[in-house]
Amino acid sequence: MHDYPLCFWNGGEFAWRENGDGGIAYIPILRKTAIENLAKKVDKTHKPIIVYTWSPERLKKYLKLQTIEPIPETLSRRFRG
Repeated sequence: MHDYPLCFWNGGEFAWRENGDGGIAYIPILRKTAIENLAKKVDKTHKPIIVYTWSPERLKKYLKLQTIEPIPETLSRRFRG
């Protein structure tokens, strides 16, 4: 799916990985501070970032210029039971 792996999510606000061309992020829980911190990090990169989340429509309000994607269905089935 991507040319580089997402770093291990250690239970923090979000997981992040970038290279010279762009990056990916995973934000599992959409708390206000987590969204704000992710938005700041995205703004600093000046690169396209694909953000994966369980609630993409809600996150799109805050990260208007980035690609927001739902967790792929295969992962949803596995982790949501």
